[in-house]
Amino acid sequence: MLQWAERAGGVIWDKWVKWDEVWDMPLAKIDDRGRVQLPSNLRRKMKLKEGDEFAVEDLGEDTIILKRIDLRALLKDAIEKARSVDLDELEREIEEESNQLARQKFKVSPR
Repeated sequence: MLQWAERAGGVIWDKWVKWDEVWDMPLAKIDDRGRVQLPSNLRRKMKLKEGDEFAVEDLGEDTIILKRIDLRALLKDAIEKARSVDLDELEREIEEESNQLARQKFKVSPR
């Protein structure tokens, strides 16, 4: 794609240049519905397909991060971890923690 670049990478250009020669990153555009289309070479490289889901993080300063997530795998993992929890042990730990917090809040010395 040819574009006129006045300043790119700290260099002043006075001619028509190929944007990908000035900027190494592929460009993506946002449409009128807020959707961002990722470049096809990136979609192929990362094996992205329609319906893939991403977590979005705003880093400020015009920067966002997209992290592909697999909600089914996350849910399956959470269920497996929950199955391995010893409820009696969990109850004991919660009671210990709440007692400790109460002692700190009310300045009570331990037994």
